[in-house]
Amino acid sequence: MNKINKDRWIFIGCVVVATTFWAMQKLSNNYKFIQRYSVRYTIPNGKVFKRQPTSTVEVTLVGLGWDIVTKSAKNIGDKIEVELSADNNQLIPSSAIAEKINSLLASNEISVSQIKPSNINILLEDQANKKVPVVSKMNIEFLPGFFIKNEIRFTPDSVVLTGSQQQLKDINQWNTEIVYISKLNKNIVEMPVALESPKSEMLRLDESMVRMNLEVEEYTEKIFTVPLRVKNSDSKVKSIPNKVEVRCVVGLSKFDLLTEEDVELYINLDESLIKRNVNIAPISISRLPSFVRHISYEPAAAKFFVLK
Repeated sequence: MNKINKDRWIFIGCVVVATTFWAMQKLSNNYKFIQRYSVRYTIPNGKVFKRQPTSTVEVTLVGLGWDIVTKSAKNIGDKIEVELSADNNQLIPSSAIAEKINSLLASNEISVSQIKPSNINILLEDQANKKVPVVSKMNIEFLPGFFIKNEIRFTPDSVVLTGSQQQLKDINQWNTEIVYISKLNKNIVEMPVALESPKSEMLRLDESMVRMNLEVEEYTEKIFTVPLRVKNSDSKVKSIPNKVEVRCVVGLSKFDLLTEEDVELYINLDESLIKRNVNIAPISISRLPSFVRHISYEPAAAKFFVLK
């Protein structure tokens, strides 16, 4: 048994030595190796990209295998920094990119064989600014009997966008991120809400976050009767009923403000009804305060009679 274990360890040692020798022999040869580098641009103040340039370059490196492995491993994640001038049209040649890569590698044993793209075209233009309102994408679920008292308020209520004129032309608002709130029954005060991130690196916001304030109150039902009006009738008409019971769901702060004079219901007697000898018309709403959340009434239609 001891002899078998000894032979096994001798065999493993031989394999390790052979593998190491093979790897060192291979790594002593010249190889080509492709590596990607991120490109980061520094733009002069007052300028923006007219068209987004490439953000990565594909570089073919040539050198001894060992040098490539050690150097490229050290430089993984490195960025090529390119400082732009104020000219609207610029060309970054491959030689300038190669120089920056050689500086990162800091090795005489590795050379840059090829760069894709070979040249980088830069198109700049004067930056434009546009102020647009912040729009809520809040998804709020209230506890039964509670609802919004006043409109949602954001601070700041608008953001300034910076980009090209073409980009800003069709942007007229900026959304918050979608936020879900459930079972709400109290006010929200100075809640931080993130704004949507620009989908393009060429567009910038002066704010990434706003603060939300929302007043919440209890709602209840108020019941009263309103007279039923008749519209578009040249003759004297009697409706049955001539008064309708109305149920309005309204916030407690507006409960005493709401009266029957704020609500108007009517039937519309166009000639087609009379010509068809129809004496039933649907009841519609012609006036209702915006603070009423819901309204219902009975009946939904009324009979009418033309008095001779």
